Amino acid sequence: MSLIERIEEMRRALCSPEWQHAMTYFAEHIGLDPELHATSEPTTEIDELVLSALQAIGRALFPRETGVEASFVVNKSAPFKLYHGAGLVESHLLMIFYLPDMELGCLMIILDDSTQFARFRPNPVPGHKQSGTSGLDLIINPN
Repeated sequence: MSLIERIEEMRRALCSPEWQHAMTYFAEHIGLDPELHATSEPTTEIDELVLSALQAIGRALFPRETGVEASFVVNKSAPFKLYHGAGLVESHLLMIFYLPDMELGCLMIILDDSTQFARFRPNPVPGHKQSGTSGLDLIINPN
């Protein structure tokens, strides 16, 4: 299966009721693909969106008064219309991808005893609860 076909499969998974499988599919079938990395360059274009998502999920996973500590790198693959990256949030491994044409992304945080997934979009969907004051639409699904 070509990379573009695998990305399309991931897109379908992200819109399904079991959307968290999109991240595991990304990790297993897309994230390490040499073609993706050959077409990717570091970017800061979505750092604010990623930080908003991390702060929102951080409040749920690491309740305290201060924000969460996070460091990450995001790459943009223009030919595949895909942002992808990795980093740390509160010393836990983070993986992320974002599809700008769908305005939809997914992140995964590997904790000591579980893996947490979150699906996010920059603008709220009618009927979904907003996270905080950022207007971010975030769905957290514990594994």
